[in-house]
Amino acid sequence: MFKKLLIANRGEIANRIIKSSKKLGIKPVCIYSETDKDMNYLLHAHESVCIGESSLKESYLNEEKILSIAEKYDCDAIHPGYGFFSENYMFSMKCKQQKITFIGPDSRFLKIMGNKLIARNTMKQLGIPVIPGSFSSNSSDKDTFNIANEIGYPILIKAVAGGGGKGIKLINNLDELKRNLSLCRFEAKNLFGNDEIYIEKFISNARHIEIQIAGDTYGNVIHFHERDCSIQRNNQKVLEEACAPNTNKSKLDNLKRDITESMKLIGYDSLGTLEFLLDSNGNYYFIEANTRVQVEHPVTEMLTQTDLIDLQIRVALGDYINIRQSEIKCEGHVIECRINAEDPKRNFMPSTGKITELHLPEESKNIRIDTYINNGTEITPYYDSMIAKIIVHSEIREKTIRIMKKTLNKINIEGIFTSINMHKYILENKQFLDGKYTCQFLKDNMKSLIKF
Repeated sequence: MFKKLLIANRGEIANRIIKSSKKLGIKPVCIYSETDKDMNYLLHAHESVCIGESSLKESYLNEEKILSIAEKYDCDAIHPGYGFFSENYMFSMKCKQQKITFIGPDSRFLKIMGNKLIARNTMKQLGIPVIPGSFSSNSSDKDTFNIANEIGYPILIKAVAGGGGKGIKLINNLDELKRNLSLCRFEAKNLFGNDEIYIEKFISNARHIEIQIAGDTYGNVIHFHERDCSIQRNNQKVLEEACAPNTNKSKLDNLKRDITESMKLIGYDSLGTLEFLLDSNGNYYFIEANTRVQVEHPVTEMLTQTDLIDLQIRVALGDYINIRQSEIKCEGHVIECRINAEDPKRNFMPSTGKITELHLPEESKNIRIDTYINNGTEITPYYDSMIAKIIVHSEIREKTIRIMKKTLNKINIEGIFTSINMHKYILENKQFLDGKYTCQFLKDNMKSLIKF
């Protein structure tokens, strides 16, 4: 077992990794920025080290400092969580050079899947359906115009190195494409350090379905069923549930089988998620892969009664996955609501300030709360606005919705604005209750939501 694990992240995922590390007998070492020095989860770490000033560049994205701290504190592994360095193959390789285990897949998979265009090409070669579009970032503008004309508008321009819902622009016609190509390259360079872009057919009224997998270094790959992540704002997930309602189970089972076999063929060796769009005709199209633990991993953990962080660490250690596919059941139904510090009535403007009063319901067999906030926590503008995840599990979807509504009604957070009322609206909307929503749900219901 690893002796010391450096957690190269912050907030609720750092808190989550601390818990799994300690259960495994690993001493967790946390880094923190000056802004995060009073975070309560730091008290539960074996050691905590200030990495620098508040800005990401000086702290959580300071590669040199992170590796230096790992070496200084004798850490034999680094867990990147999600975001930051979690899908950075160069960082993974530098860890290997320092004889520090990177908790994630082999760097070659980070390189393949971290580049959305390479991932598209890889999936196409494996026989997995992909969305029509370009398969090279070297296409001339003229070739791009021809491809767009062939697949038909509307289309999406996507950054090859994009992620987190960023680096995506909807284009409705040729004039818009001509105006935006250079601009999108410029924005991609600024956001991701890579100006490569590609285009995809925009699938209207689609649903976003993702499949959780895990592989080991012995050629074993299993899936942990699906999650429906269609409730989104600006391509960023807001609410997730499992199993996906109103889907063709036979078709979905075939997709899960094909994905598992495909990942076996390439020897995938960690946690991963394959994301798909489901069109109105019931067809699935691959859109991207995530070579890390997902924000929404608690949905799958509660659904399948599996500790995915524990599994991820054990696989990185070289353990064999000793779970059979037949043993992974969909037990009941799970919904997760992401609570953000933002004001839906002011175009979801981020909300900063001190939490002056906080009441969260008690956790139970059916209710899980992943968070880092406490009474007095200062919410700053430097980092992501998500402050908590509320996860509810019950026997059937209708009961899960009822429990989630009661749970949200018991939450009291004062001093900042939050997105809790948005979730209350979603949970009372007939389209959601019927399980017939798409990725357009929030956009279509924004006026009603703001008045709610």
